[in-house]
Amino acid sequence: LDPQTVQTKNWQVDVIEMNGVKVEFSMKFTSRDMSLKRTPSKKQTGVFGVKISVVTKRERSKIPYVVRQCVEEVEKRGIDEVGIYRISGVATDIQALKAAFDSNSKDILVMLSDMDINAIAGTLKLYFRELPEPLLTDRLYPTFMQGIGKDFPAPEFRGGR
Repeated sequence: LDPQTVQTKNWQVDVIEMNGVKVEFSMKFTSRDMSLKRTPSKKQTGVFGVKISVVTKRERSKIPYVVRQCVEEVEKRGIDEVGIYRISGVATDIQALKAAFDSNSKDILVMLSDMDINAIAGTLKLYFRELPEPLLTDRLYPTFMQGIGKDFPAPEFRGGR
């Protein structure tokens, strides 16, 4: 990609021809600080989009129920699957599991046992993606980097959370 084209704030449209097939695509550069920015949630019910500390305190557990159940199911049925966390599950299945965990449904265990393993892995990934603050917090970021022998400045794009 041409660096000047990437830096422009306008949508760029192009057509590529491959084996007689024309593919039209459009792209727009979004800076890293905008694409990785998390917005804090005011939500205090359910588990998705709620601070992990709030969920664990409410559940009186060090690990949220959604994480424990999804990991347990993946370890039970998906350990031999190729690309378990790379292959996407069906979006409607993931949304159904999300709704069940958020509403604390009594059917969660039955749903998990009947659900495609990729949907369960996708639900776990969605939970972590929707956390209002990263697991590896910005405050502790320099310490993590020192621990692996890297000298990186702390990210400034998340407002110091």
